[in-house]
Amino acid sequence: MESSTNEHKMLKFMKILVPVVGIGLVLTAVVLALSIVTLVKVNKGFDDIQSDNIEATNPTNPTTGPTTAATIADTTTTITTSTTTATTTTTTSQPLPNSILASAIRIEDVMHLLDDLQTIATHADGNRAIHTRGFNETLDYIYNVLKLNTNYNITQSFFPVRDTTLDSNPVLLVSINDAIQSYIYSTNLTIADFTVARFSTSLNLSDYVTITDIPNLGCDETDWENTIQSVVGQVALVKRGVCTFIEKAQLASKYNVTALLIYNDGATPDRFQPMSISVGEDNAIPVLSLSYALGKALADAAQDPAN
Repeated sequence: MESSTNEHKMLKFMKILVPVVGIGLVLTAVVLALSIVTLVKVNKGFDDIQSDNIEATNPTNPTTGPTTAATIADTTTTITTSTTTATTTTTTSQPLPNSILASAIRIEDVMHLLDDLQTIATHADGNRAIHTRGFNETLDYIYNVLKLNTNYNITQSFFPVRDTTLDSNPVLLVSINDAIQSYIYSTNLTIADFTVARFSTSLNLSDYVTITDIPNLGCDETDWENTIQSVVGQVALVKRGVCTFIEKAQLASKYNVTALLIYNDGATPDRFQPMSISVGEDNAIPVLSLSYALGKALADAAQDPAN
């Protein structure tokens, strides 16, 4: 695809939103509980695993002659003597440390920790997100569990975490041949025309800005260099595919766009609505996620010489 020299104009005003996917929070809690159980089991079982190592011995009388060679490998012992040509091998079956650890982890232990984490959330207005009381109580809980059940040296390291909120619902206006249309923003992706990518920055434009349709999914520097006019200071439009959303945003930032629009590809029935996407904590540009219908309409208009 190539962009027209007379591309359409869009974007009058938008601000930032960080959408949250509930299943991600559930999976995070499960992994967290399993990790705590694993750390406790590893600590308690390490000495047992070490002591369970069995040193094999030669069942025959070792004094029948001088030993000329002895090879010991894990649980297998091979001894060759100078008085006989026969080799005696003794093998002792022993479970691997990984299987011992796996069998030591019980679903009851994991569920107990999950119940504790849910109790923390319930007492903190249903929330354990960062910058909340529930988050801090979760950290204290993990620290105390490990402190009481292991002999690890536990340290706490503090670091800044980027957080974003939406001041008000964003507005997206599109002007094609002087016909202005406003599109629907919603966190309910089934009804939305667009939403805001996680870690997007804010933008407040007082006038319309030209949009440039980036060819070949915008995953390579040549895609950004092969537009007919420079993308610097314009709004870039790219389709989902091949590379990650973070990589698309990084390239857009490198070429100094005003904002980035990423639209769904319509390849399957579940790929028509806007996407709940993240462009990474290091992102430095505004990024919107568009439905396939809106993205395709903008791409077609951008390539129409009549516009």
